Amino acid sequence: MFRDRFGPLLGLGGWLSCFWAVCALPLQAQRYVEVSAEIQSYTYKNGIIDRDTAFHRTIHAACITSTNNNNGWRIDAELGDSEQKCFFDGTNVYLGTRGIDRMTTPIGPGPMRIKPFDNQQPRLPTVGVHPISDGRSWGGEVVNIPWLAFCSGAYLKRPGRVVPLPVFYILNAAGANGCSDKTETFDDELGLPKTVELFTSSALYRSSVLEWNRAFLLNLPTNSSLPDGLLKFHYAVTASTNFLGWTFPLSFEYTEYEDDSNRPGVPVPVYGGVGKLTSISVSAKPENPCSPGFSHTVLDYRMRNDTNVQAIIYTSTNPSVAPTNSPDLQNKLARLAASLSSPEQRRRKEWFVRAPLVLLAFLLLLPLAYKFLRSSVQSRATSNE
Repeated sequence: MFRDRFGPLLGLGGWLSCFWAVCALPLQAQRYVEVSAEIQSYTYKNGIIDRDTAFHRTIHAACITSTNNNNGWRIDAELGDSEQKCFFDGTNVYLGTRGIDRMTTPIGPGPMRIKPFDNQQPRLPTVGVHPISDGRSWGGEVVNIPWLAFCSGAYLKRPGRVVPLPVFYILNAAGANGCSDKTETFDDELGLPKTVELFTSSALYRSSVLEWNRAFLLNLPTNSSLPDGLLKFHYAVTASTNFLGWTFPLSFEYTEYEDDSNRPGVPVPVYGGVGKLTSISVSAKPENPCSPGFSHTVLDYRMRNDTNVQAIIYTSTNPSVAPTNSPDLQNKLARLAASLSSPEQRRRKEWFVRAPLVLLAFLLLLPLAYKFLRSSVQSRATSNE
């Protein structure tokens, strides 16, 4: 299985292998490290961890990281039978997840299951391409938490960067880049975070919502209902290890907070988790997870205008996207913009404008929805026995 494909290299033999592997590298060559981790996430109920809900789940993640943001990173994350892949190539962030297919043995009412996301499938799922050149993660908790723990070092060194809120729901995702932070990093070349605390900020919230409105052609209100300085998120490394001169978390914890409706200004925990490193090894440069020769739907947010097109949707068999000045992509953008230009056509084809946002919600929420569906079916089956 995915979580077993990287053997732990923490024994003497593993360290010697890594030592010789590093010695064989050319001087000044860019180094990459691959880690795998297991993350247990859960919700809170009345301030207490509620481990019995459908949202108590296990995430298995593999991450490839380096000190140079321009050389990219990659995260492959599993949640039950669903998977998300997030990849940064130095210019764009790719976010993909599995689709839905019929299965021979349904787990309950309705013949639904998650289609495997691997090279053996005749069709890959929708892959969102976002022009995020600073290397932020752009997904849900399934990839955002591994990114923060293992891939955020180069980003955190950027001047003026904003730490994205790792855990959010699609309804408040507009404010995901709307928090100030107090961050302490490990004092080494990689610079992964030791502690991160995010706080409400009306100014950053406004900037985040304005960016979201422009990206999705929306008009959401930009005023925050919360005062500045309320704790929103906490992350802390509880144990660490040194590998090739870089510090990695052996274990960590995180908690998201919301303002208490009964006691304004008092943060209460609503979501959290703990993670542990399960293997670590030297790696090659990360590659785009989209396999060449297999058809996948591209949701391309690079191709847009400020009037009526937030992204174009097309099918591709290439692992990387064409440049934005590609005549084919430019023609697709022009044709879609023209088809939505008149009021009558806009009413008839409104779904074209909203389709990218709907597909984005699908990408972010599919793992959570599938986990919830499976847990609900299993609970009903148990109660009927």
